[in-house]
Amino acid sequence: MRSRHHALIQARIFRTCPPADILNDPAHAAEVRRHLEQCAHCSRRLREETAWCRWAERLREKLNPGRHESHEIVPGRLCLISPDAGQWHGDYFYTPPLVLVAEMPRTRFSTVKVFQTWHDICLAAPGDLILSEAETGGDALFAEGWNAFTIDAGLLEPTSGRVSPRIIDTLNGLAENPAAYPDWALIPRPLTANDPRTDFRRIEAGVSKVFSGGKLTVPNTVPPPLYPAEDARFLLRESAPGYHAAPLSEALKQISEVTGSPLEKSEAGIMAIKDGRMKRLRALSLGHKRFRLSEKTLTVQGAVANLAEIPADSDVSDIALVSGTELRTAVTFSWNRHTGRFSAVFEIPTDTVVKDQWKILLILAGAGRSE
Repeated sequence: MRSRHHALIQARIFRTCPPADILNDPAHAAEVRRHLEQCAHCSRRLREETAWCRWAERLREKLNPGRHESHEIVPGRLCLISPDAGQWHGDYFYTPPLVLVAEMPRTRFSTVKVFQTWHDICLAAPGDLILSEAETGGDALFAEGWNAFTIDAGLLEPTSGRVSPRIIDTLNGLAENPAAYPDWALIPRPLTANDPRTDFRRIEAGVSKVFSGGKLTVPNTVPPPLYPAEDARFLLRESAPGYHAAPLSEALKQISEVTGSPLEKSEAGIMAIKDGRMKRLRALSLGHKRFRLSEKTLTVQGAVANLAEIPADSDVSDIALVSGTELRTAVTFSWNRHTGRFSAVFEIPTDTVVKDQWKILLILAGAGRSE
């Protein structure tokens, strides 16, 4: 599975490295020379230009759904900032981002408020709103509620993608409070120490500053973690500097050692975590479940059949998929304590997914006397 570190590298390349036409343009020779002194990737690109062009074009097509069609600039419209607005700042070339229009421009040439977006949901963090294909009318992405700015409406090229008014209302709320997620939203994982998403946000803040001309409408600083690092939801995170990886290995070992595991004959289970160790593993009945595959992600939705199976002094802190001794935690998930409904997004190669073999595992935090 691709790590957040790899996702950060790709984001930095796309946001701050010149496209092929700029890299090979003699008019930009001085800027390119300075950039190459800072960027080992672009030095390799000169030797691997064909592969880079294919990758960059695929990514730009993903960010430009329906870009050749004619659409109005209205609230909720996904728009590309004109490629002609790409520019050098220092030793880096800033590629125009895809943005989400937040208000109706007064005229074609007036300024308009927009939220910046990015397509790789594994880099979403508190204050970001993850949007599905159904919600965007195109590919899944996330909008950065903490990163809004104003731009001349004449620079926007509308795409076919458009979101509902409630999305804009939610983003405006997240700009004020990065924890203000409605029940229907997928909640990104909190930031931790040495988190690659912190570096990604610095890149995104630089991009919005460049294309806004400094006209930021909200302070686009990196928000602090919403939960302490000791919270149980951090105990099953992927291995990376600053993450608590050891309990994950321990939990896997414990699952594999359970004789006659409750997960063997059940479609789902509950695992209670306390002090970094698995306290109990048991089967769980679901009222329904649904799997939805896309190019790089698997979305799992379902509902707990009997809410009494979730102890009153516990709550779901993570959702995972288990197959044998392999465990994958969700990139992001939502859980409604009152209805028992949940949704989780997993980053997973679709060709490795065998639905019947994957068990849904709800991981509980705060397991106390009732467990």
